[in-house]
Amino acid sequence: MDGTIPIENNRLALKRVIVAIAAMAGLGGAATAVKRSLYLVILRLLRPAELAVRRLIIASARGIVVTLPPLQKSKKLKPGTIKPSDNPRFSLFDPQAPFSVRLPFRPQRDRRRKTPKTLPRVWALGMPVPVSIPKPKPVSPDDLIDLTKLTRRLTALDRALDDLPGQARRFARWQKRQQAGRVTPGSPLRLGPPRGCRLTRFDPGARRRRNVREIDEILIHCHALARYALDYPDTS
Repeated sequence: MDGTIPIENNRLALKRVIVAIAAMAGLGGAATAVKRSLYLVILRLLRPAELAVRRLIIASARGIVVTLPPLQKSKKLKPGTIKPSDNPRFSLFDPQAPFSVRLPFRPQRDRRRKTPKTLPRVWALGMPVPVSIPKPKPVSPDDLIDLTKLTRRLTALDRALDDLPGQARRFARWQKRQQAGRVTPGSPLRLGPPRGCRLTRFDPGARRRRNVREIDEILIHCHALARYALDYPDTS
């Protein structure tokens, strides 16, 4: 299976999605914040795009042969020496679910924290009368959200697409380290279908439903390419 043409088609489609996200956020101008309602809409496009790019990298790494350098003794860094880089690095792995969620045969109780209706008031004998603490302001869709983190994620996504062969070699090196026992064994993809995708399998002949977006079709196609690359590695 030669996935060169599907990979390139999906890469170009994801580039269009990135341009659309940047236009929605107003990153081409002087915008530094957007309303919460718009921010959530952008995240619903950005998260599937990140998952699709990650799977595109895995599909591109199929058949790449790399050689690992010898192991070197790691140097201990002093506290405070690590600073945020101006060139954010794209993550090659899906955010994994907690261990209890990965085991469907061990159901867990719903432990979501409920919003307290009253605030705690501590007072002891001899202390002045406690001052009433106002309740926090409720979340509003019109609240402004800073775009710094979103810009870094979008930049890392765009650079990963521009350097897809380099990212594929990076993933191939990780696979080689895993085979050599240098890293903890595991899968780079989360169990099950991609999170947030409105499709569960790739079927090009199926009729598109109303609630299915273009990013869903791109993501499920990239997921099929990545699963094929992981299940049937090119050992020639």
